Amino acid sequence: MEMTRGPAFQHSSLPQLLITTQQSNDSVAIALVGELDIAIAADVAATVEAIVANSAITAMHFDGTGVTFADSSGLRTLMRARQVAVANGLAFSLRVAPGGQVDSVIEMSGLHDRLVDYRPEPAAL
Repeated sequence: MEMTRGPAFQHSSLPQLLITTQQSNDSVAIALVGELDIAIAADVAATVEAIVANSAITAMHFDGTGVTFADSSGLRTLMRARQVAVANGLAFSLRVAPGGQVDSVIEMSGLHDRLVDYRPEPAAL
C-alpha cells in the first residue's frame, strides 16, 4: 500500500495578525485582527514599546474583538502589554467579543478580571 503525503506545512502570504493603531489626543487604540500566538508576540511588544516611548500617551486600549484565536502565548503577550503600560503609568484596557474563543480562553485562565474591559454599548432608548 502506497501512502502519499501532502505538504507538512502550508505557508500563507497573509499575516497571521493585523495590528493597527490610531492615536486620539492622549490615548492610542490598538486593533488586533487574526490569530494571537507566539508568532506575533514580538510585533505586539514592539507596538507597545513604541506607544510607551511617546510621552504624550496616557492610555492604550486594545480592541481584540477581531481576534479569532489566542493561545497561552497570546494571553502572555496581552498580560505583558498590560504590565508595561501600568509600569509606565498608562491606563490599559482590552475589549474582546463576549462569549467568543478569546473570551473563553481568558476566562479559563482566570485572567478575566485583570485583563478585560468590555465597555458595553449603551442600551437603546
